[in-house]
Amino acid sequence: MSRKDKRSVVRVVPRPTEKIARTPAEIRTVEEAAFRWKVTLEYIELGNKEWGWQELTIQQFFHILEKHLHRFESTSWRDLHTCKHCHPLSAGKIEKAAKALLRTKHPGIETLYGLSIGGHARIWGYRANDVFYLMWHDPNHTVYKPSGYKG
Repeated sequence: MSRKDKRSVVRVVPRPTEKIARTPAEIRTVEEAAFRWKVTLEYIELGNKEWGWQELTIQQFFHILEKHLHRFESTSWRDLHTCKHCHPLSAGKIEKAAKALLRTKHPGIETLYGLSIGGHARIWGYRANDVFYLMWHDPNHTVYKPSGYKG
């Protein structure tokens, strides 16, 4: 008997959650799918002084992920649209500097998705089907200034 055979097997038992499993037949459209999110180097902005994530400590970054993105995971995209200040926005409506950054780094993206994270702060990302790809941290609401906005 080799050493490999003597190793014990560790079994992980998943904890019960409040999430409800849905079969593909139950999800009729992407809007009914649960909000999912990802952080990838392809989309996340690290270097921009105004909208990059490098201005945050690692604790602040994970706090935003846990407190805000994680809470949306039990929400469908349709329900997310009913949340105040969570919506898609045409790239043509964002501020000039944000538009230039988007065109330079992601020329194919025509629509951003903004999520309110309290007060004026926003998280901006790219939505592909039911996945939100994290892009920009906008603590001062400067990516998009709606008419009459006094931030």
